[in-house]
Amino acid sequence: MASESTADKWFSYYIRLKYANEDGLCKCFTCSYVGHWKRDLQNGHGIGRQHKSTRYSEDNCKPQCKKCNNWGQGEQAIFAANVGKETWDKLEVQKRQLTKRSKFDFEILTDFYKTEARKLAKDKNIII
Repeated sequence: MASESTADKWFSYYIRLKYANEDGLCKCFTCSYVGHWKRDLQNGHGIGRQHKSTRYSEDNCKPQCKKCNNWGQGEQAIFAANVGKETWDKLEVQKRQLTKRSKFDFEILTDFYKTEARKLAKDKNIII
C-alpha cells in the first residue's frame, strides 16, 4: 500500500528527471546551479509542502539545489518571479483550498509518477 512518503519520492523523481538532460544533470530553478538530478538537486516547492493542495502541483515544483531549497527556504521570491505572476497568483489561490488525500489517492499518485519517472529515465537513458 502506497503512503504519502512513497508518493513524494516518485513525484520528486519525476520533477527532477523531467528537467534533467541525458547526462542526468539539471539546473536549479532559483540559482542556476547545475548538478546531478539525484545527488545534488531536490524537488523544491514554491508554496511550501504543508499546503496539501499544491504539494503535487507541477507548476509549484521545480528542481532546486540543497542550498536554495533547504538553507534558502525555497527562495520563494525568486521562485515566484521565475514561475511568473499569473502562475504564482494561481498557486496562491490554490494553496488555500482544503485537500485531504486517502490511501487510495496516494496509490494513484505513486503509480502515475512512478510510471512517468521510469519513462523519462528510459527515454534519457538514466538509471534511477
